[in-house]
Amino acid sequence: MSARTLVERHTFPPRPASITDLAFVADVRIERKVRRSFWAVPKTDDYRHANNVGRQYACDFIQYLKENPVWAGGNLLALVAKDMAEVEDDSDAKGYAVGFWSFIEILLYQAAHRMDHYALAEADAQRFAAILGEREDEVRHAA
Repeated sequence: MSARTLVERHTFPPRPASITDLAFVADVRIERKVRRSFWAVPKTDDYRHANNVGRQYACDFIQYLKENPVWAGGNLLALVAKDMAEVEDDSDAKGYAVGFWSFIEILLYQAAHRMDHYALAEADAQRFAAILGEREDEVRHAA
């Protein structure tokens, strides 16, 4: 007897996908303003289900980054964390976040064993320094 699949494989449309294609990202109305929420999850009273859905959200987030690499390094996880922190919920809905972050940690652990993460961080720091250097040159030339 095989176990039922708890995490489905998702792909995004063959175009630059909107971040709102992720199930947990939505434009929400707060009073008279519409604001993008990077953690718009449904209420639940089932922690186990929420935990599994959170894991699914993490997988979908990673797939989104794979298919839309322009967003990799774009600080999206910080936006998710910020909006998670703003959700004041002592219910079983916390399972979404636990499932999400637990899987992200597992993924980071697995990736760290397959690559030199310090070399990657150095390459990213060099890329960022070059971007800042280009901006400084533009400012100097404009003056």
